[in-house]
Amino acid sequence: MTTLTFHELTDLADPQSADSALIPTIHELVVQQNLRSMGHTDLVTPLETRRQAMLGSEYTTRLSFVAERGGEVVGMLHMSLPQKDNRSLVYVDTVAVDDDVEILDALFRLADEVARKNDRSILSTWEPHRGEPEAGDPNALEAPTGVGRIDASEPLPALYLKHGWKLEQTERYSVLPLPAPSDLLARLHAKALAKAGAEYEIVHWQDHTPEEFLEGHASLQRAMSTDVPHGDLEIEETVYDADRILYFEKRIAEEDRGYVLFAARHIPTGDLAGFTRIEYAKAYQEPCFQEETLVKKEHRGHALGMLVKTAAIAELAVVRPGVKRLHTWNAGENSYMLDINVALGFEKRGIESAWQKKLS
Repeated sequence: MTTLTFHELTDLADPQSADSALIPTIHELVVQQNLRSMGHTDLVTPLETRRQAMLGSEYTTRLSFVAERGGEVVGMLHMSLPQKDNRSLVYVDTVAVDDDVEILDALFRLADEVARKNDRSILSTWEPHRGEPEAGDPNALEAPTGVGRIDASEPLPALYLKHGWKLEQTERYSVLPLPAPSDLLARLHAKALAKAGAEYEIVHWQDHTPEEFLEGHASLQRAMSTDVPHGDLEIEETVYDADRILYFEKRIAEEDRGYVLFAARHIPTGDLAGFTRIEYAKAYQEPCFQEETLVKKEHRGHALGMLVKTAAIAELAVVRPGVKRLHTWNAGENSYMLDINVALGFEKRGIESAWQKKLS
């Protein structure tokens, strides 16, 4: 069989370069992978968005490699290296034509090599699974959190285990068909509003954070990196300030994406107590993504999660009238947020597994 060779894409900033010309091929590999693994392409980043997302920044260095065989691109390795925090971590994404195990095996070895060259000791990634084996299944591998299982006999989990990766956590992958019933949203919102009481009010914006809320938005993002369940994943607090929020919004615009954010403001202190953010690719009409929802520890117990989520979902009908599906992921051990999603009508569609590998 023809030998695999690897080529690093170092000239992606120039849209006319030979490296940039490979991006459509990489994109098609990802499309086909998602069709095999999930049966749809809702989760595939649009092509032009992918071009921008592959470029690095002061916050994240991005390294991309293609695997070639006989002059044909048959695989891709993408690595994201945080620069302001979590500097021992590298996030890894691999794809191979037809999920070819030989190609993926070589990409895993390359990932180890690149991580060591860049002084990174922990590799991290997420993988989707359409189903979840029953408890007691001899092939079931349970997450250390005690919630969520995957089929360890499938080729990809077997490959992770072979290369010394460890399953650390699973998340439930769910989809809410839209539009959601307006009477259900109204009833759940009213109930949450009554429990929140007079000390909280809802504030919201689209794509750009008002200056008065920049610091509050940054504090919510910092809390997301520490206050939500991470199992035994080694993740440090993400350093967020007003400048990083502004940079995030700049990249959102450059990647032709948008978002709506609803937050609960604690009136006596002015603190943003909780929030939810829904993102979407402007090139797509039907899918959107519930990316983050958090209520700060000191403000829990007031139904703020349900309050902001019902308000945000109702707003989607205004800002994205063609939307049909809202995708989200929840740590299985986060029963409070999971209960909110079940009440809203989210349907379980699969499991996502979180893997890490510590290099010696």
